[in-house]
Amino acid sequence: MSETKDDRQTATIVDVAERAGVAVGTVSRFINGREVRKTNEMRIREAIKELGYQTNTFAQAMKTDVTKTVAVVMDGFDEFHTQVLSNVITQFFDHGYQVTTYHLKNEPGELDNLMSIMTARKFDGVVMSGTFNNTISLDQLRSLQKPIVLFNDEATGIDIDRVLVNNREASKRAVQHMIEMGHERIAIIKASDLQSSSRGRYQGFCDAMEEAGLKVMEEYVCEGSWRLSDGYFALQQLMALDKPPTALFSVNYEMTMGVLEAMKEQGLQVAKDLSLVSYDDPYFFRLLTPSITAIAQPHDVIASRLVEMMLTRLNNGISSSSRKMTVSCDVILRDSVVRLR
Repeated sequence: MSETKDDRQTATIVDVAERAGVAVGTVSRFINGREVRKTNEMRIREAIKELGYQTNTFAQAMKTDVTKTVAVVMDGFDEFHTQVLSNVITQFFDHGYQVTTYHLKNEPGELDNLMSIMTARKFDGVVMSGTFNNTISLDQLRSLQKPIVLFNDEATGIDIDRVLVNNREASKRAVQHMIEMGHERIAIIKASDLQSSSRGRYQGFCDAMEEAGLKVMEEYVCEGSWRLSDGYFALQQLMALDKPPTALFSVNYEMTMGVLEAMKEQGLQVAKDLSLVSYDDPYFFRLLTPSITAIAQPHDVIASRLVEMMLTRLNNGISSSSRKMTVSCDVILRDSVVRLR
């Protein structure tokens, strides 16, 4: 039987080095986020797990200004953000980092409060939802001289790392599917053009319509702000038209839920009375009858790119020019689009 460290004792970096069969300096480099050989990394991870070794992040931060903590800033915790957050926490943990989550609303004074908290509680980098679309906010965060990586939306007028999805191309493919099924009167519920995610999804909608020789009708374009109520009222508005649409593209799942609620109240059936495609693919969409055709954002891949980009900055510094990664989305074909001809 192999000898293990007594649970009542505290394992040290020396113990980890002995168990892993590497130098103490190698363990130190790994703990401080520096690159080590892959084989050594695997040995060190296994030794840490076996010994229950825990770094004293507070003492480490006092000595090196490295906290092994990353701040994640979000403006909400909907299905998309919570899925990304869950994957980000897991993947950072696998690399020896903790995650502290901050909820930032677009309200006066919120950013100042956040800046005070983040200054007092040291951290190594920031992962931030780009839906704030606030250049001043980003400039303030950059003044902290920490790596910052954005996701979910572009940041206009500022040079910063970001991870995005192919909103335009994925939306185009989804709308093309409706057109191939014989639909011409196709409506869209979009969000503000100030946000690149909404803008890209609307552009994809227009691209598909234009390539098919179909006109984008003004009365078929409704604008909301990502909320359930926006989809609810948009559906009422669209179905009250003299010639209501036969198909609808909703640019996020919350507005899609509002559409479904309004259809239920009006006694309308998905596919039979209105074909429907949603951006975002929460699990329950596949459980509905009919199941909802949707664009699925790969939360795990987005998280992997965010963590990869942040770790690169933490290891190599923030002086180089910004980088952009674009992740592809899948269109999941189900039963909510009926063939007209």
